[in-house]
This record gives sequence, C-alpha cells and structure tokens, in this order.
Amino acid sequence: DYEPVAWHWDFGDGAMSQDTSPVHAYAHAGVYEVCLTVSNAYGSDTLCRVLDLSTVGAEENPDISNLVSVGPNPFGNYLSVALSVQLRNPVFSLYDQTGRIVRNNVLVYWLTEVKTADLPAGLYFWEVRSGSELVQVGKAVKID
Repeated sequence: DYEPVAWHWDFGDGAMSQDTSPVHAYAHAGVYEVCLTVSNAYGSDTLCRVLDLSTVGAEENPDISNLVSVGPNPFGNYLSVALSVQLRNPVFSLYDQTGRIVRNNVLVYWLTEVKTADLPAGLYFWEVRSGSELVQVGKAVKID
C-alpha cells in the first residue's frame, strides 16, 4: 500500500535476502525468528514471525528431495504435480503472496492436476508434504 522500494529478509539462521518473495530452505530443524523490513523514501517497517520447524525436511534427508515436479511455470488454468516415487499421504499446498492457502490437494501417485482458473495472476508459493514431513517447496507465476 505504501509502495516499498526495498525489502530485507532475515531468516534467523544467518541467511538474508533482498528479494520481494524469496524461498528459503533451512539446513536444520529448529525455531527461527524471520523478519521482513520494507522501506521507501519515507521510512521503514519491520514485521517478525517465529517459525517452528521441528520436523525433518527434505534438506536433511536427500533421499526424498527433488521427487516433485510442478508445472508449467508460468501456469494458467491448471498446475500439474508429478511425483517420481510413492510418498506417504502426500499433500500439495499452494499459497498466495500473503501466505494464505488457496489450494490444498491430496496427491495421487504419478500425476495430479490442480485447477487454478479462478486464481488471479501473480506469484504463488507451493509445498509438498508427506505426512508431516516437508518434501519440497517452490514458487510459480500465474498468468491470465
């Protein structure tokens, strides 16, 4: 609303980013305070949130990484989610830029089509979980 011109993310593990919508993978499970500072010619504002990443994700278990393919990117009326192996209770979640879940689909082995025709154009973030375990994350752009 206030036309920020600079973004500074502090992920709480020593990593930082200047991207407007970064994707960050943590090396270890734990509790992290993530802070975003945005600024413009009139000042800056910071918002922090605590993340509890107490489950082991794909970054600590390379055997389950890169098992998911999501496309096309950019996407239009659908996204295809392909699994290269069978996962336990796999779920695909799609988030808008505010972190709100806009799709939550149970995945079937090989390929699941997620309908996205009703979503507005923009940047989206996705994740795939196998039970409570984070398998893979990514981002995709919706075009009209």
